[in-house]
Amino acid sequence: MTTSLRRLMFVFAPLFAFVIPILAVMGIPALFGTGGWGMILTVFIIGPIMIVSLLILYSLLMARPSVRTTKQVSRMDARIMLSLYASIIITGLFFVDGGDTTESVQSAMTKMLGIGFGVSTTISIIAGIVMIGLFVVAFIVFIKELVVERRSSQVNRL
Repeated sequence: MTTSLRRLMFVFAPLFAFVIPILAVMGIPALFGTGGWGMILTVFIIGPIMIVSLLILYSLLMARPSVRTTKQVSRMDARIMLSLYASIIITGLFFVDGGDTTESVQSAMTKMLGIGFGVSTTISIIAGIVMIGLFVVAFIVFIKELVVERRSSQVNRL
């Protein structure tokens, strides 16, 4: 992973915390006309949870002295965050609403590629599970790295 990409991840992480969940939860279904009542519930429940979670992850990154001094995230941080962003977008692309309208039984990918309902549902569920797993992994790794850096800075002071 190049230094410039890691630096871009550092600079744009707060923006991504808002843009990517809004795009995945609201923008993609609205753009392709695939949303229904399930989308509204998702916008008001899951969207804010994702935004707050991404902001917490960003805060954990910014709390690390190495990230602040170098103004770039580590390679592992960048991989985790890029994977998380990708899983959020994939979940949004394949999200199938509850079926309360004729359009809400299709995902954005169904409209674009013509793939079936079952495929979209399966991919959306798998991507959603991966997304939740990546959130958990990111929290654990970022907290662990923060603790390690804080302890090493305290030892260096003594």
